[in-house]
Amino acid sequence: MALLPFWTKELTPEIVKKAESELGETPEVRKKSLEALRKLIESEEEFQIPTEDSFLLRFLRSKKYDVKRSFKCLKIYYGLKSMYPEILNKVPSDIKGLLEKNIVYLTMKRGYNAEGVLIFLIGDVDENVLNVEDIFRTGFLSADIGIDAEVSQVCGSSIIFDFKDVSLKKLAYLSTPTTISLLPRGLQDAWPHRINGVHIVNEPPFFTFTFNMIKPMLSRKMKNRIHFHGNNLKNLYKYFPVEILPQQLGGLAGPKEFQEYQTSILDRQKLGEKLSEFVYKGVKYP
Repeated sequence: MALLPFWTKELTPEIVKKAESELGETPEVRKKSLEALRKLIESEEEFQIPTEDSFLLRFLRSKKYDVKRSFKCLKIYYGLKSMYPEILNKVPSDIKGLLEKNIVYLTMKRGYNAEGVLIFLIGDVDENVLNVEDIFRTGFLSADIGIDAEVSQVCGSSIIFDFKDVSLKKLAYLSTPTTISLLPRGLQDAWPHRINGVHIVNEPPFFTFTFNMIKPMLSRKMKNRIHFHGNNLKNLYKYFPVEILPQQLGGLAGPKEFQEYQTSILDRQKLGEKLSEFVYKGVKYP
């Protein structure tokens, strides 16, 4: 079966069925849940956020239409954005230069199961030019913009971290308290997304020290979805088609696909601005 383009505009009949069977989504459930979620938002003092269907659905779908859990995710999402605005509350024009570093890549074709795939090429980070906050800014906003695609809301996403040629010094440089805290909270609690898997590739032996700091903060479900591949790229290809992976991972995606990804994010400046404007606990952002 042909791989879907990332920015597929409409849900295919197969994905509509998937939404119903896996998320319990029907027109009736969607309408009722949206109304209930809006009421919770309106009842929360000093909390003003976008309430369009297209925005709220990302939270409802991520929690399988459990309205209370969706509302909790919304508050954590905006809570983190208000706590770390310099990292998590940016717009596409803010990260143009970071996008052009080709460290983060949202694949322009979807995976085997129509999931989105976000890739971090950690080994390509020049710590003299970039810091860990830069990587977070680029990755979080790419994910935030990417989840606007309804297919991702239903089919979820996977993340790949490539640690090829990462030295102990570089890993220590990247493993800041902010990183250790934000990564698990973002993946599990705040990001309105179904995480299908987190794949670690080319990890050095000393990566265990960093992972052991994060591991206690991960749920059992998330722990079961983390896969370590070492330098066995053939094993990675069991999960992802070679066509969508960058050349650093033995794939076929090159400069053209990276440019397409960057353009797709920058072209959604208005969406980024909408996501960055909110009132949380009486404080208006930005």
